[in-house]
Amino acid sequence: MPFCPDCGTKVSEETQFCPECGRPLAIGQAVKGKSKKKLTGIIVACIVAIIVIIVLFSIKPWERTYTLSVGVNPSQAGFVSPSGGEYESGAQVTLIANPASGYTFDHWSGSASGTTSTTTITVDSDMTLTAHFKTIPTVPEVLFSDDFSDESSGWVTYDDYDGRVIYSDGCLYIKDYTYPEGTMYGESQRYFTDFILEVETWLVGGTDDNWHSVICRLQDEDNQYSFDISADGYYAITKWIGEGQLPLTGPTPIYSTYIHQGQGVTNLIHIECIGSKLSLSVNGHLLATVTDTTFTGGDICLAANALAGTFTEVAYDNFVVSEPSETIPTVPEVLFSDDFSDEAGVWDTFSDENGSVFYQNGWLHLINYTTATTDTGTYAHQHFTDFILEVETTLVGGTDENWHSVACRLKDGYNYYGFAISAEGDYLISRFIGGDQVLLAGPTYSTHIKQGQDVINLIRIECIGSNLNLSVNGHLLEEVIDATFTGGDVALVSTSWGGSFTEIAFDNIVVSEP
Repeated sequence: MPFCPDCGTKVSEETQFCPECGRPLAIGQAVKGKSKKKLTGIIVACIVAIIVIIVLFSIKPWERTYTLSVGVNPSQAGFVSPSGGEYESGAQVTLIANPASGYTFDHWSGSASGTTSTTTITVDSDMTLTAHFKTIPTVPEVLFSDDFSDESSGWVTYDDYDGRVIYSDGCLYIKDYTYPEGTMYGESQRYFTDFILEVETWLVGGTDDNWHSVICRLQDEDNQYSFDISADGYYAITKWIGEGQLPLTGPTPIYSTYIHQGQGVTNLIHIECIGSKLSLSVNGHLLATVTDTTFTGGDICLAANALAGTFTEVAYDNFVVSEPSETIPTVPEVLFSDDFSDEAGVWDTFSDENGSVFYQNGWLHLINYTTATTDTGTYAHQHFTDFILEVETTLVGGTDENWHSVACRLKDGYNYYGFAISAEGDYLISRFIGGDQVLLAGPTYSTHIKQGQDVINLIRIECIGSNLNLSVNGHLLEEVIDATFTGGDVALVSTSWGGSFTEIAFDNIVVSEP
């Protein structure tokens, strides 16, 4: 149907004038299609829609706001500036972590990461981040220390028929004969009240049925506290008063696998006398804490006492007395230990053309022949992830061109970490994947490794996350980082590289929580 082009009124094709608006219409001038009114409405609606779209898209995205929440861990350790709030989308905010006294910044977590105290973030959503702080370790004041290199440092020395106390080779040696009965000791000739004391000690010769004693708050030879360990693994804390003794840790000495046994092996004694609290730790493990108020101060002595045989000789080194701290070490949980006294234990024993593994005299022996193409090893049949491991090892016979190894996080005989020392003074840390060795550290020579036959080395391994540490005889040799293996078994391994064989023995393995 045709329409008037001006008003859109329907007209016939023969109409010459529009009946609505009077417009003259030439033949064929009438428009066919939709009415102009409807078309105009459509056009107006489209224009409105376009305007709405333009308005919507003209709104800037950063005019939206988001919430930034900021936290601190631990809560008293510091503060963050700014402390959070509402921010427009896209805003860049610089945050600064400010530690409180005694703390230092450690890391960010949440919507930001990093270890620097200042970080900048772009706020494009609701965000939460936390500033983590850690305490600053304080170095206690050293009240007195002695490495015994100066023979005039003040210790009382003598040499008579009962025994002797002498300086020798940078150590203090104390020898005690079982007859007449008594304890041989040398006084420091100094006075202390509350303190922490550390000293290294080892059996030089004679009986291991003995006491290595540190005497504290000494009034005279009959009134004192005595902190004792023996070379055969026992300890005690005793109060001596008026020639009588009162065991504070119990009626009899107590055995501990944390005490390294035998001749030539070092034990680190740690003593805390703080007020009435007296504690004894050995090699980083708390053995006993007792309470007694009898003595509040006095001299300190180092002593040796033979309880059997004909004599005992004990050496001391690296003596340090410092101000007390607020904490006493806690006992970590022991995950696994073995002193190899039970020959029906978990370790596999065997003998073939490559070598042998067997129990003997409370030690686990591993023989490996140089003609063998493989190591000689035995599994603990355990599974550990993060742990600290300590074990004693010694060369029994054969070549010192060898490796005393501990395999950790072991998946199988081809995939594990290997921590090794040799009887000629070298060490290394390796990663084995599919039997292929990758050296993570070494081989490196260290004077801290005791060399030769029949000397004992204490191996300490720490596998905590990706951190792998090797220490020997209390000295850190190497720290490496590797994340290939996260858990597995433990094995003891013997390897010879010269001569015809090597025979290695292990004792007192302890695996504990880190």
